[in-house]
Amino acid sequence: MIKSDSIQLRKYARVIVFLLCSVAMGIMGFFISVQKSVDINSEKILLINLSRQSEHLNDTLNLHFQFLDSIAMKLAESDDLLSDDNFDMISYVVDSTNFNRVAIIDGDGNSYYSDGATSNVAARKYFQDAMKGNSSVSDPILSKIDGETKVILAVPIYKDDVIIGVLGGSYDIYNLSHMLFEDMFDGIGYSIIVNKEGNIVTYDGNEHYRGITISNNFFDYFENSTFRGNDTIETVKTAFENKSSGVVKLGIDDDRKNDRYLAYTPLGTDNWMICYIVPIATAQQDYTFIGVYEAYLFVFCAIMVGLSVLQLLYINMKRQRELIRSASIDELTNIYNKSTAEHSIDRYLKTTYTISGVQAFLMFDVDCFKSVNDTYGHTTGDRVLAAIGASLLSVFRDSDIKGRIGGDEFCVLMKNVASKEIAERKAEQLIESIQQIKIDEFPDLRVSISVGIAYAPNNGKSYIELSKCADKALYETKKNGKNGYTVYSE
Repeated sequence: MIKSDSIQLRKYARVIVFLLCSVAMGIMGFFISVQKSVDINSEKILLINLSRQSEHLNDTLNLHFQFLDSIAMKLAESDDLLSDDNFDMISYVVDSTNFNRVAIIDGDGNSYYSDGATSNVAARKYFQDAMKGNSSVSDPILSKIDGETKVILAVPIYKDDVIIGVLGGSYDIYNLSHMLFEDMFDGIGYSIIVNKEGNIVTYDGNEHYRGITISNNFFDYFENSTFRGNDTIETVKTAFENKSSGVVKLGIDDDRKNDRYLAYTPLGTDNWMICYIVPIATAQQDYTFIGVYEAYLFVFCAIMVGLSVLQLLYINMKRQRELIRSASIDELTNIYNKSTAEHSIDRYLKTTYTISGVQAFLMFDVDCFKSVNDTYGHTTGDRVLAAIGASLLSVFRDSDIKGRIGGDEFCVLMKNVASKEIAERKAEQLIESIQQIKIDEFPDLRVSISVGIAYAPNNGKSYIELSKCADKALYETKKNGKNGYTVYSE
């Protein structure tokens, strides 16, 4: 009997050992899979955030080009491009904007600066591109005086549809990237803007993690770095050449605790790439709870393994839903982001709307929003934008397509409106709603918007066509004193 019991105990022991080993191996395999999923999701989130910063930088540059274009139009009104009034104008631009120097450049490349200096820039690529009718950004120039990295933003000056010169503005490129990444990972990590040759345009972020300097070549600096997986520096170079986005892992030491993500995406300006380097542990900090669950799973064996697996799957699915939502919704305003709004409007215009109603497209931005940020701070500016998103959700129908398409730019497609008068009354209602925005800490803050309206299909049958018309109407509102709306008319 004792021998039989001993044999039975050994059988049970073997079964238990087999079960525990199976559970342990299952848990190990499961967590390897989870870690891979964490890597994938973390990289996706990193690229989503990086793409948003890239869009913001592009919007900032485009705003500067638009501003220079408006000044160039004013300069062309003078009979003499080099008149005293024109120099007074560009001097005022320097005094009232972030441009360090502004120059009027004649057709021969003679550059006359706002501070009285002169030079010839005929051989410069940005001048040659602008004389061909293109807005252009120069290669970065390191100032010997103050050590700042500057670029020249150049636009053509037209008179009677003929290019008679170029307007150029010297801009501190550091202003483009400063503060963009402070809200990512609590300021840990750093950003770099690089051209296709690997030369650093500018950088920003936590100096503790950044060993690279403006004098380094990006590719040379990371040439001897340890890349995890199958990636190499050639992977990054190829991506830069193809203007594609991606994430690679950089090894810092043998235990891998300090490994970093290197994420990159095209900036869309002059073949520049924007990169962000952040410790992997920091990028994955939302997933640190997994280690706690792992300990519980080992302790409670098979039953707790099953429960924990279900919980982890639920959390992972929830995270996936959040990623899908974050890819389409602007988190600050709780309405569609630019790409989703554009896609939704195009899809609706092409497939679903009826010919019986009016399709009204409204585009607007916040009047003097830069001064709101400068005077009251970016946090207050974000609160204003969030309040605008709430106004859009309350003023317009759930079926209308509402989107944030830029820093302070928004659009709405009103579907199948009974008449244009209704759409215009809605615009007035929106303007009044925005005027009611109050920030308790700043009772003197007044918010207003300028609106442009276009109608489909008369003014266009796609987002691009409608936005161009609405943007022209918006510009007319700006010219007429802002805080109102204008309907596009050819």
